[in-house]
Amino acid sequence: MGGIEEKTFDRLVDKSQEAFLLAVELYNRPTIKYHVEGCAFFLCNAWELMLKAYLIKRDGAQAIYYPKSDRTLSLEDCLRRVFTNNSDPLRRNMEKVIEVRNTSTHFIVPEYEAFYAPLLQASVENYDEQMSRLLGLEVSDRIPENYLMLSVRRGGIDEDECRGRYDSQVLDRMLERMEGIRTTEDELENRRFACTYVTELRVTKRKDADLTFRICKDGDAPVAMVKSLVEVKNRYPYRPGSVVKEICVRVRREGITLLQAGEDTTSRTKGGQPFNMYMLGLFTSYYSMKGDERYSYDSAMEGENPRYIYSQQAVDLIWDKIKEDPSGVIDRLRSEV
Repeated sequence: MGGIEEKTFDRLVDKSQEAFLLAVELYNRPTIKYHVEGCAFFLCNAWELMLKAYLIKRDGAQAIYYPKSDRTLSLEDCLRRVFTNNSDPLRRNMEKVIEVRNTSTHFIVPEYEAFYAPLLQASVENYDEQMSRLLGLEVSDRIPENYLMLSVRRGGIDEDECRGRYDSQVLDRMLERMEGIRTTEDELENRRFACTYVTELRVTKRKDADLTFRICKDGDAPVAMVKSLVEVKNRYPYRPGSVVKEICVRVRREGITLLQAGEDTTSRTKGGQPFNMYMLGLFTSYYSMKGDERYSYDSAMEGENPRYIYSQQAVDLIWDKIKEDPSGVIDRLRSEV
């Protein structure tokens, strides 16, 4: 890149990161009511600026303009040029986020958060991943990774209650959008399209718990044990293939070389992936993940073979063990399983 191109690139990247931080901070600010539309607006801005910076880096400054025009590419066209597969869950995710941005704000009501929040969370994570992959920059240099989770108010939507609260145009638009997301059931299983994080509190006798409490019979404040139903897809969001993809993304992002028999695993696996289904099987067998509700859930119907899906805790355990010993963990598991 020349001097002017480099300055333009740096300016776009800086503004993109600023817009991204605004999107996350705006969504998580408790005093702001325009969570969904505000976050969607700044996320779209962040994505457009990042993709234009990448196009300048890849193809030169003229690549961000329409032919024979001084108009720059829209976000939709930037996405088409960088992510050429129109079935890519990332592109489908951004289409839904753009849909929110383009919706008149008076049509957006608080109930939108219930079904758009997982899409916005996925867009946040996709941005972090693509900023690293396309531009070699880490969002974590500007904001700690744990701040990338959106604080979502969960709850169902009572259609009858909404009919008494909103006029028919607002209600019909909301139900249409909600149904449009629900019909993409296969995509909802893909974390590049939609994802959620669940904070779970559990009573345990383990001494390494994050929070502790004690029950005092003569205390002023009563304590009750409460159990509530947990949606399976929220608690166990990963299918086996999704676990493999997530570990591969983390290994590449952290620049870790995972070894097997002294060789880089990318030279031993199909497609040059650093982690595969065989390695996942080593972890699930050694740590007895299948059948342990902390890590997995059998989603098979009666009479079917077991079909396990996995929790965030399972992914984090695998990742922690890889980080501890990337050169020896696979060989150790092979010898002990």
